[in-house]
Amino acid sequence: MSLDRMWSGCVEPIHPGYIKKAVASVTGKLIYDAAISEYTEDDLDLLYGFTKRIQCICLDYSSLFFDFNHPALRQLVSSPSTVQRAFPKLERLYSSVQNLDPEALIPHTHFLVPSLLELSLASMAPASGPENAEQMLRVAADRCPRLQHLELRGKFSTSVLSHRIDRFSIVLQSDGADSHMRAMDSVRLCPSSMDDAAEILRSLAVDATTLLSETSPVLPSRHMETLSIVVCNVQDLNAFIRTLAKVFPTILTLNINKDPRREVSGDTSPVTFTTMKPLLELFQLVNLSMQVKTQLALADEDLKQLAEGLPLLKTLKLVDEQSQDREATIAGVLAVASHCPRLSSLTLRVNTTRSCRPDFEDIGEARVQVDSGLECLDVWDESASPDPNDVAELAIMMAAAFGRLRLLELGPYHRGYIRDAIKRVREAEKEKGISALDAESLRDLVRDLTAGGSSSEPPRL
Repeated sequence: MSLDRMWSGCVEPIHPGYIKKAVASVTGKLIYDAAISEYTEDDLDLLYGFTKRIQCICLDYSSLFFDFNHPALRQLVSSPSTVQRAFPKLERLYSSVQNLDPEALIPHTHFLVPSLLELSLASMAPASGPENAEQMLRVAADRCPRLQHLELRGKFSTSVLSHRIDRFSIVLQSDGADSHMRAMDSVRLCPSSMDDAAEILRSLAVDATTLLSETSPVLPSRHMETLSIVVCNVQDLNAFIRTLAKVFPTILTLNINKDPRREVSGDTSPVTFTTMKPLLELFQLVNLSMQVKTQLALADEDLKQLAEGLPLLKTLKLVDEQSQDREATIAGVLAVASHCPRLSSLTLRVNTTRSCRPDFEDIGEARVQVDSGLECLDVWDESASPDPNDVAELAIMMAAAFGRLRLLELGPYHRGYIRDAIKRVREAEKEKGISALDAESLRDLVRDLTAGGSSSEPPRL
């Protein structure tokens, strides 16, 4: 692989193995056993010309990807200063530190340079992984003043968690005149097991008392803006949400995700509003996403209370993998939109059957009362009726309720059919010169849509 072909702008992240190939292309052959003195100045200039453009590096644990014994590569990573010289634009580092002895870990620490903005650590092995991760975090806290995003994957000892809180939350946030460190903007936790997740949460809860006390010289977590975590059961979710407001009171974006690789473990009871209620303390929350495998047992009134407590939301996504016995309905959708005027994207799993829908008169009234900014609405209902009248009615109802709506997901039906319904509502509004059609006009649109303007039956995906 030539350097020109290799540097195409799309090779990301860069594995050290690619750099070894670059060395081979510089010299015409891979001089594995040669001393570095055998490389000419032109060779090294060409190599540095390549490495100086690299912004992202992945240090995989597999020996298939790199060999720090290669003379040219060894020179690049011989010290933090040589790495900084070779990779002055390095901003993102992905490092797997499992199964590494102390000597093999040293080159990884050399990549922790002052220019680093994002750091991802994988530590799956229970033996050496946690200790290596702890060492990497210590070094990063000392050398990486610009670090903004931290990702932890795998198994972590209590000491690692303590260093993550004490070193990164406290040291990096300090605004004192003698400090060049700053706050973390984002932390992503990806535990390899739910036991690890619980340990992380317990550590956060313990440290929160110290970090947020009046005697603490700094309030590190108050600068946190983005947090993502993977959970698999309600017990961990409860612990996380209860701790969240204490540790990260100024969080703006919160992502709670299911673990796609694992089945539900531990407590599999439904997630109720009682579990989610502590989130109301995060009144400044802008983006909230919760995807769980257990049932989200939220009624319309629960959605209303959630929206009332989080009025600044711009995106809201509440999704589970259950398709039966949903309590929330279209009325809950209207309630959320009415209390969150900035909301532009809403994803809920609700019961969309005809018996659970409001009347067209209620839709018209809601449009007059609330000038919603909602543009994207996903209320996918796998059990929805395939009857074309039902689909047309619901699509037109949503288009009439939300004047800025441009993307609508209702169920296993072709999007073109839904877009047709939205288009007809907008054309009718423009033709009549009004922003809210009356109930009879909406019913006429339903009849027109199902009478031949579109296919007689909405095609399934």
